[in-house]
Amino acid sequence: MKKEYIIITIILTLLSLPVLSVAQPKGVNKSNRITGKVTDVTGLPIEGATITSMEGTFVVQSSHDGSFSVLQTANDYILIEAPGFITKTIQASDFIDHQGIIALEFENYMDGENDQVHVAFGTQSKRRIVGAVSNTRLDDYKNIYNDRNFWTLVNANSLGNFAARDVRGTGSVILIDGLVRDSWGSIANLSDMLGSDEIEEITILKDATSKMLYGSLADRGIIMIKTRRGEALKRKANFTFEQGFGSPISYPNYLKAADYMILYNEALENDGQPYKYSQSDIENTRKGIDPVAYPDVDYYRGNTFLHSIKPQLRFQGEFSGGNEAAQYYLNLGYMNTRSLLKEGEGSKQSTNRFNVRGAVDIRLTDFVKVTLDGTAIFNAYNGPYWKTRNFWNLTTSERVNAYPLLIPIDRIRPEDVEILDEARNQRSVLNDTYLVGGSSGFTQNNRQNVYGCLNLGGYENTMDRLMNVNIGFDVDLKSIVNGLNYQTYFGTDHYNRYATSQNNEYAVYIPEVQSDGSIKITKEGNNNFVGSQSMTGVSFSRRYGWTNALAFDRIFSDNHELSAKITSIYYTYKESDTRYTDRNMNFGFRANYMYNKRYVAEYSSAYIGSSYLASSNRWGYAQALGAAWIMTEEDFLSEVRNLDYLKFKTSWGNTKSDRGDSYVNYHLFENTFSAGSAYNYGDGAGSNTMMTLGSGNPNLSFTQSNELNIGLETSLFRHKFFIEVNYFNTLRYDIVERLTSSYPAYLGGGNFIPSYNYGRRREQGIEVGVNFHQKFNDFVIDAKLNTIWSSPKILRTDEDNYGPGMEYRQSAGKSYWAIWGLQDEGLYTQTEIDQINSSSTNIARPTYGIVRAGDIKYRDLNNDGKIDDNDITVIGSSHATSAYSLILNTSWRNFNLWATFDAQLGRKTVDGSNAVNDYYWINGEMKYPAHLIGRWTRENPDINASYPRLTVSETGNNYRNSTFWVSDKNYFSMPSIQLTYSFDKHIANMLATKDLMVFVRANNLFKIGPNSDILQLNIGSEPQMRWYFIGVKAQF
Repeated sequence: MKKEYIIITIILTLLSLPVLSVAQPKGVNKSNRITGKVTDVTGLPIEGATITSMEGTFVVQSSHDGSFSVLQTANDYILIEAPGFITKTIQASDFIDHQGIIALEFENYMDGENDQVHVAFGTQSKRRIVGAVSNTRLDDYKNIYNDRNFWTLVNANSLGNFAARDVRGTGSVILIDGLVRDSWGSIANLSDMLGSDEIEEITILKDATSKMLYGSLADRGIIMIKTRRGEALKRKANFTFEQGFGSPISYPNYLKAADYMILYNEALENDGQPYKYSQSDIENTRKGIDPVAYPDVDYYRGNTFLHSIKPQLRFQGEFSGGNEAAQYYLNLGYMNTRSLLKEGEGSKQSTNRFNVRGAVDIRLTDFVKVTLDGTAIFNAYNGPYWKTRNFWNLTTSERVNAYPLLIPIDRIRPEDVEILDEARNQRSVLNDTYLVGGSSGFTQNNRQNVYGCLNLGGYENTMDRLMNVNIGFDVDLKSIVNGLNYQTYFGTDHYNRYATSQNNEYAVYIPEVQSDGSIKITKEGNNNFVGSQSMTGVSFSRRYGWTNALAFDRIFSDNHELSAKITSIYYTYKESDTRYTDRNMNFGFRANYMYNKRYVAEYSSAYIGSSYLASSNRWGYAQALGAAWIMTEEDFLSEVRNLDYLKFKTSWGNTKSDRGDSYVNYHLFENTFSAGSAYNYGDGAGSNTMMTLGSGNPNLSFTQSNELNIGLETSLFRHKFFIEVNYFNTLRYDIVERLTSSYPAYLGGGNFIPSYNYGRRREQGIEVGVNFHQKFNDFVIDAKLNTIWSSPKILRTDEDNYGPGMEYRQSAGKSYWAIWGLQDEGLYTQTEIDQINSSSTNIARPTYGIVRAGDIKYRDLNNDGKIDDNDITVIGSSHATSAYSLILNTSWRNFNLWATFDAQLGRKTVDGSNAVNDYYWINGEMKYPAHLIGRWTRENPDINASYPRLTVSETGNNYRNSTFWVSDKNYFSMPSIQLTYSFDKHIANMLATKDLMVFVRANNLFKIGPNSDILQLNIGSEPQMRWYFIGVKAQF
């Protein structure tokens, strides 16, 4: 692995060497100091303008009268930048021609250099955008937010997100540097491996006009990530180091062994069965008389298995710069994360991530520019080998009194000395003190001793490797047509994963405590510590992408601005264990016209090709159009006080897609055959595998969407406030479904029934964003509040027609996010059970198995006298219906405090119906959580108890989706907060740096809500963490 690190680093560094030589200053090396003044075109001085000389070696800011002084060489270029003005570059030798005065021209609001947003196949000023686009420039936060995880920032800063990757509730597709690099169902996503230091800008495209050029991907939000590259005349060397630790927020809370035994006896009694545990066993267990005879294992508390914190260390270094001829960029990063586990191989568990990214941009001629970049990411995991379950899911399933984890060898009776000697010889005695305990029927495929796995089970080393290489050409065709440009870009990604492991077998020893306190042991299984060394978990994926764009961008007669593009995209994706290669091709066209800086019109279209559809339906045409009106450019609004900017925009488009859940079984247009169960014949003497037919539909076509967006943008009170409002309404139709309800059951259902373009649903909502900026002398405050509300409705789907009086059963007209289940009416009383068992009663009869007092009672919605699936209705929403995010950024002198907050409303879950059901839906001899204390009991038969009667096996009635188990998941949280101190320039210079800052940060600091304890509790996986960091960042 170290060799791979070195090789990739050398390759990407060597890529930069030619550029470094080209990018070095040439000519006279002698430097001179020059002084000047920065003004606007009226002659007024500009304070705070940034002047850069000698390719970033010297950076100063103009004083209150606009004056500055820098060192320069004769062939050097001087770069002058100021917010609200057009950037100017002047060669030092020409400086005298300006008489030392640099006059900067004003930028139009929302139309300047800093207002350029990366959109599909290029950039566009915010003023000319007719749709819904959100963007986040990472440079705006580089000195106030230093978390490697950029998704927290994206979620807080982007209007229209329910979560970082959930755009308007439709999900997203992620493009990195113009190519699809993350997609639905991928086994590895590059965006999960990128750090914020490597990213320049993230843009989210939300409406049809902005997404159209991406063809079939436009059915959901498009997240565009642009990675960093070198900038001309700006040489930089940045280093970030941070050390942090994570503290577990919560662990599952299980009953101690004695309490478990009491409640398990109660469950048996409720089912009419005899007790399992005697009162003396319960008391001896509670007193802790003998941990071998009466085990009581707590995996989470104490300091036996787990550390209290999880350390993490990160280092990042980046180097960039260049001149007008060539630019370079190099990023090196390393991150080490340790484990909470402290026993055996668990104490060695760690994840090491190493990343290197290099980019070069070279202008070969006056009209040809080549770009080349590459990335290599290695993610190495080292830890214990777990056969079927890891520590976290193992410890949520093994009973607290199942068996003693350890048996002290000094208590083993003399008759078993041969077994003990054998264990010593086979090196299975832990610390020469303990044998590994177990119980009868213990096999390592269905039961595991945590001590045995951590100390004797072996190890596993997993390696993830992702590499990509991209090359592009930018050709300026102004010699043919002024304003004409051609770009082509090719990229390839390769990812693979493999694990090398030592899989040992270890024996367990079943104890039997004798009357004298000695222990009789019985060996179960075998010790084999040579084990089997193997390479497992091998998987791979590869992507190829190719984009082309012929662009025309020109201004006519000062008032007419026209930009047009003809584009193409082709990409393929293949991963292990899949039959087909996913291929996609789109051709696109976009034209944007702005007149007199106030009227904007845009048309875009895409010709889409799909490998998911039959040749007769493989191509589709989609189109969109939009318009915008900058109303404050009109005379009747130009003088309105405190109204600085007002823009109305609207767009409509029809998109076509072959992406998403509907096409997960791609090639639905073909008949397929899959292996089924065995067919026996000849009195069982022979058998054949039956083949199951999957019927295809050659007429299957694209899913389509008609998307409407109406928006308003305004800036008020000298740009103290900026407000954006968007209303969106999407009709999604021709959704692919199997019409199983339209065919009789005897046809077999399932894949035998072909898929059709049948479903329809409508998604509409409102998003509002408010930005605030105010400066009070040395104190500056910036705040950004975003909110979204959405309501997706199913209009048509394949389902039975339930008829009058049972409209509540129809999915049509209900939320696409609906949770379906029964409505509870508390718990049954014994009187009600007696009435149900009598010959006549007006109480609806349950049909889900045995029902006793203390079981959940359900509402008979259709009044047919029985409780069954015809009483199922909507009981909640699985997705939030509204979301809120807030960024609060304040600075005072050298201090900066940055914090994000977010909240969601409307989401519910059925506790027990998912991966955490073992914690809420208890049966058999499962572990008992502490929340069972509020259960129904015979001594306290409360029909409003928080948990129904305990049972060992009679679970059919209680453990199903119902309002009894529904809990609100509304919350308000603080994902991140950071305090930064920036040293004064003279102190930073004394320490041989240009800029120097230290910071402390906390992530996931709190989450408040009616059921925040459930939201923050992980069952069967590592706990959620609250992270704390301290770090330093320096620029040289």
